Amino acid sequence: MINFKVNEVIYPIIVTYKQVKNINLKINEQNKITISCPRDIPFKKVTQFLEKHQDWLTKRILDNEQKRQTLIYLNEETTVYLYGKRYQVIHTTIQEDHLKIVKDVIYLSSKQCFYRNFQEQLIALGYQALEKLDVKATMKVKRYKTRWGCCHHQTKEITLNEKLIALPMEIIDYVICHEISHLSVPNHSPSFYKTLSNICPNYKALRKQIKIYRLNSSR
Repeated sequence: MINFKVNEVIYPIIVTYKQVKNINLKINEQNKITISCPRDIPFKKVTQFLEKHQDWLTKRILDNEQKRQTLIYLNEETTVYLYGKRYQVIHTTIQEDHLKIVKDVIYLSSKQCFYRNFQEQLIALGYQALEKLDVKATMKVKRYKTRWGCCHHQTKEITLNEKLIALPMEIIDYVICHEISHLSVPNHSPSFYKTLSNICPNYKALRKQIKIYRLNSSR
């Protein structure tokens, strides 16, 4: 392992030796850094490679840190979002399904209670879109960890993530349209995006907007 410092913060770099021809440097949006290199390469070559790419790596780290300041994490306990609006959470012990909204504060027993209270609204939004497009399908809500929705093409069943209720209405509509498009085109081919653009013309802009919301990613 190699340590890489940027602005007094140390980022560990995991080095792995594999059956590859070249040295490869990767970094994800959480600033997890890895180097894969040929099995017979000297360690000195690895450090020289890193020195050669340190400016690029520093820029990527700083870009990631700046981007993370704009992300919205839906798994935080002290806040909750409803249709894109942020609310402070105050936990109560009155009853399990207690939920009350007062201005910018939501009183609730648990986050699970919050999402349960709005499942029917999500389902209603889904069926409204189906009816508008004259499409038949079953609409359900489920708790997903990494996806906003899912379409089972063969059974004509669409499942929406319960946390979708946190997003602005236009993004909710985009996700629903995305899944409805999969009813006719189960993959992400050009035909799928043509179908999606017919019912959601600004899907490209909305696809960018949804990326600021994080379901379970940590800071």
